[in-house]
Amino acid sequence: SVQIVFIVSVCFTSYHISYSYRRSFCSFSLLGYIPIMRRVCAVTVAATLAVWPATSEIVYVSSAGCDGDDEGCQNNWDEQKVVRAVDVDKSGQMKLLPKLNTTQEGMPAWMATSPDGKCLFITETDKDKIMPHSLGSDGVLTPGEPTWSGGINPVHASVSSDSKLLVVANYEGPDNLKINKGASIAAFTIGDACELKIADIKKHSGHSINPDRQSAAHVHSAYILSNGLIYSCDLGQDIIFVYRFSAEGKLEELHRVSTLPGLGPRHIAAHPTLPVLYVVCEMGEVVLTYQIQDDGNLTWLQQNLVTAGSSGDGSKAAELAILPDGSALYATNRHRENTVTVFSVDKTMGILDKIQQVEGPRFPRGMTLVAEGSVLLVAGQSHAELWTYSVATDGRLTRTASSMGPSDGVPANPAAFAVLPASKVAQAESEMSLRILN
Repeated sequence: SVQIVFIVSVCFTSYHISYSYRRSFCSFSLLGYIPIMRRVCAVTVAATLAVWPATSEIVYVSSAGCDGDDEGCQNNWDEQKVVRAVDVDKSGQMKLLPKLNTTQEGMPAWMATSPDGKCLFITETDKDKIMPHSLGSDGVLTPGEPTWSGGINPVHASVSSDSKLLVVANYEGPDNLKINKGASIAAFTIGDACELKIADIKKHSGHSINPDRQSAAHVHSAYILSNGLIYSCDLGQDIIFVYRFSAEGKLEELHRVSTLPGLGPRHIAAHPTLPVLYVVCEMGEVVLTYQIQDDGNLTWLQQNLVTAGSSGDGSKAAELAILPDGSALYATNRHRENTVTVFSVDKTMGILDKIQQVEGPRFPRGMTLVAEGSVLLVAGQSHAELWTYSVATDGRLTRTASSMGPSDGVPANPAAFAVLPASKVAQAESEMSLRILN
């Protein structure tokens, strides 16, 4: 990065000065000078990284296998189990970091980092397990002991703001399942070494109107919001569940918010400053806007299509991302349409207005914002692609010249991202600088 180049330049200049100084004068009195300069360089590293923001971010990429509607897709189990790391800079340029790769036992469909930067948790959907990892200061992942997910097919997880609780959504497939055994939301306490201990399980059962997708409960996500409550989307029941949790991780159901039948709520994005919640519905291809009440309940405000036309086209809406200032919201749609839809967000009420739709990679499932919201990163699940877009001041997107595919080392069928916390990026760059100097 720019910081590393600056630090190395300063320190090598210092070494050159010290070397010239030793040759010009009595070396016996200056033998301690170089160790002093090493300490000066160490201070330079720390000070520079403290005041000079990182110019790139480390993002982990994982696979969820082939999409069921992606005809001709064939699973490559060995490739799909490798979680890979990518460096993304503020211009959207990407490069792989193979030394940070880690291989899982099962399919790593989702990842969640702890806000304190110590842990990364990976759901293994085909093993019904959660794999905790300790995040090293250099970005290297050290696996811990796997833990049962509290259900069947864990597809989503999130961590509380104090990094003490993990919640997991257990989907339980296949999509045409008739009787539930393992659809649930599960809570785990997080130990000092990222170890997990199951605290509570709330099973889901029920159905909605689509017999091919909704004959049973399918818990697709579980988010812990800043109000201290958990919001969980059940695609199979067309319900958003609201839970409260205790310090010990015990769950208490507070509310059930039903969507229109057949919409299939999937994932959530919360407005960063307003009491507003956005829900992307996979089957209905819409984004729902809700106002969050003081008791955590939701009041419907608006419904917006993510498609180009005036109705759904048989595609499947997938992911949401919102800018750090809350001024724009992004939604991916896959299958017949492979697009990213851009909504501007009203500053007062959080109401959405569709302003743009851009082409995405085939089956754009995963999506995340990096570089303080100046770059959008999207994963194409079908052809193992990563695309980046620059984000304008009004939230509109322009695709950058940077893209990666399978020949560049992108994992097969990429579907999820986890952004390394900023503090870890700074530590990793600091250690890289010191390794170069030594």
